[in-house]
Amino acid sequence: MRLDYRIFVAGPCGAPPGTYDEHWIAFGRYSFDVDHEHLEGPLVDLARVQAGGDAEGSMTLADGLEGTLEVRGSFHDGFMRYEGSLRRKIAD
Repeated sequence: MRLDYRIFVAGPCGAPPGTYDEHWIAFGRYSFDVDHEHLEGPLVDLARVQAGGDAEGSMTLADGLEGTLEVRGSFHDGFMRYEGSLRRKIAD
């Protein structure tokens, strides 16, 4: 799966990301190949990032794949875990 998104952060200007408690809102797109079919669509990621880089939140995908993934991990460690179920949207 490929994720391409931009993060909007409400916090002190000029402070390095992950150095203070902050809430992130990210909008973007995903692309995914499954069973020889290419699926893509929009995504929204809402997260709380604590000082030190620990993060938790959720990522919601729509269109070709639908569902919400819980996101947890640490930007400091460079490791994020995505858990949940996604469904392939069936055309009408």
